[in-house]
Amino acid sequence: MPWENLLWFLLLIPATYLFGRVWCGWLCHLGALQEFIYRSPKMKILSTLKAQKILKIVQISTLVLLVVQLIVTHTNIWCSIDPFLVAFNLFSSNVTGYVLLAIMLLSSAFIYRPFCRGFCPVGLILGWVSLIPGAKRLNKNSICVDCISCSHQCKEHAMIHENKKTILNTQNCIMCGDCFSSCKKDALLVNRKK
Repeated sequence: MPWENLLWFLLLIPATYLFGRVWCGWLCHLGALQEFIYRSPKMKILSTLKAQKILKIVQISTLVLLVVQLIVTHTNIWCSIDPFLVAFNLFSSNVTGYVLLAIMLLSSAFIYRPFCRGFCPVGLILGWVSLIPGAKRLNKNSICVDCISCSHQCKEHAMIHENKKTILNTQNCIMCGDCFSSCKKDALLVNRKK
């Protein structure tokens, strides 16, 4: 792995702690490509708490498989099949890269950021950083009446309304800010909760 990539990733950790997951929400070109393709906001695929737990298990499993593969083979197989590399370079050294690109493009039309939500190891680790006490993250205050406004606006499903309660999952929040415009009570804030 080039040292520049490792340095970039290591700098993302304190940046996420200080500013929240702004990398995922505002700067990541992989997320931007998926968001550009997304065309089906009315479909409620993967919008339940159970679906979010399953996605988190898939994401953790993917990270574990990548680490085991690196340890066993001493190579990064992902680099030869990465669909984003194919998308941005318009070339793949094998058919698998093109197949994964087609799957990613098609699923992005119906699911908001499917790679980010189900497979991205960087997003998973940055989500863990947001759980560290003192990290900057989205929170609800005492004014919140658990209405459905913010959960309907949140495409990342960091807010899910079930059983008459809005549950906030700070690991999934990418600091996009969409929920702020929907909240009529000003019950949302970004702070450093201990």
